[in-house]
Amino acid sequence: MKKDRNCNMYPTYPMPGMPMNPMMPYMMDNMINNNINNDYNNLSNQIRDLERRINNLEAIINNNNYNNSTYQMM
Repeated sequence: MKKDRNCNMYPTYPMPGMPMNPMMPYMMDNMINNNINNDYNNLSNQIRDLERRINNLEAIINNNNYNNSTYQMM
């Protein structure tokens, strides 16, 4: 197995107050945006499913014609 010759023997730590990686703020923004997009998509799917279920229930009620005189309100 070859040894990695480009690795540092000692760990390097960022200076206080400096981000570890200059791209860190951008990566955090991407993560937040991805989370927001995932939440939005999940909510959109839930709303679409609820609308479909409501439409199915309305169709069942309209097809069974509960408004005629053979059915009485209890």
